[in-house]
Amino acid sequence: MGVLVMKFGGTSVGSAPALRQVAQIVARQRQQWPELVVVVSAMSGVTDKLIQAARTAAAGDGETYRTVHRELR
Repeated sequence: MGVLVMKFGGTSVGSAPALRQVAQIVARQRQQWPELVVVVSAMSGVTDKLIQAARTAAAGDGETYRTVHRELR
């Protein structure tokens, strides 16, 4: 048996209940696969926020990226 690669992102890691479901899926697959790789993307909305922060900072807006930073923390 080879390696199983599982990738989760967006809304599948966007909330605590969704993360629990991902953990359950991984746990079930771990019982069947001796080698398992799990790749997790940013939570829902995070990538868009980071792009917004970068674009506004590059345009000279010195405040929006701070607001985004606070929201993400």
